[in-house]
Amino acid sequence: MENTIKNIYEELNNTINSFLFMDKYRLSKTAFTRILTFPTLILFLLNFRKHSN
Repeated sequence: MENTIKNIYEELNNTINSFLFMDKYRLSKTAFTRILTFPTLILFLLNFRKHSN
Protein backbone atom coordinates (compact mmCIF):
# COMPACT_ATOMS: atom_id res chain seq x y z
CA MET A 1 0.00 0.00 0.00
CA GLU A 2 2.80 2.42 0.88
CA ASN A 3 4.40 1.80 -2.49
CA THR A 4 1.09 2.55 -4.23
CA ILE A 5 0.71 5.87 -2.40
CA LYS A 6 4.27 6.76 -3.29
CA ASN A 7 3.60 5.98 -6.96
CA ILE A 8 0.42 8.06 -6.93
CA TYR A 9 2.26 10.97 -5.31
CA GLU A 10 5.09 10.78 -7.83
CA GLU A 11 2.68 10.65 -10.77
CA LEU A 12 0.68 13.64 -9.47
CA ASN A 13 3.87 15.56 -8.79
CA ASN A 14 5.18 14.84 -12.28
CA THR A 15 1.87 15.87 -13.81
CA ILE A 16 1.42 19.19 -12.03
CA ASN A 17 5.06 20.13 -12.72
CA SER A 18 4.82 19.16 -16.39
CA PHE A 19 5.12 22.02 -18.87
CA LEU A 20 2.97 20.04 -21.31
CA PHE A 21 0.17 19.84 -18.75
CA MET A 22 0.41 23.55 -17.94
CA ASP A 23 0.42 24.50 -21.64
CA LYS A 24 -2.59 22.30 -22.35
CA TYR A 25 -4.76 23.75 -19.56
CA ARG A 26 -3.45 27.32 -19.51
CA LEU A 27 -6.26 29.86 -19.96
CA SER A 28 -3.98 32.84 -20.54
CA LYS A 29 -0.29 33.55 -21.10
CA THR A 30 0.15 34.65 -17.49
CA ALA A 31 -1.61 31.65 -15.95
CA PHE A 32 0.65 29.50 -13.74
CA THR A 33 3.47 32.07 -13.77
CA ARG A 34 2.56 34.30 -10.84
CA ILE A 35 3.94 34.28 -7.30
CA LEU A 36 1.75 31.27 -6.51
CA THR A 37 2.98 28.79 -9.10
CA PHE A 38 0.67 26.05 -10.32
CA PRO A 39 2.18 23.25 -8.15
CA THR A 40 2.09 25.50 -5.08
CA LEU A 41 -1.52 26.42 -5.79
CA ILE A 42 -2.55 22.75 -6.12
CA LEU A 43 -0.83 21.85 -2.85
CA PHE A 44 -2.47 24.82 -1.13
CA LEU A 45 -5.92 23.78 -2.35
CA LEU A 46 -5.39 20.15 -1.32
CA ASN A 47 -4.25 21.24 2.13
CA PHE A 48 -7.18 23.65 2.39
CA ARG A 49 -9.57 20.80 1.59
CA LYS A 50 -7.91 18.50 4.13
CA HIS A 51 -8.47 20.98 6.97
CA SER A 52 -12.03 21.88 6.04
CA ASN A 53 -13.67 18.85 7.69
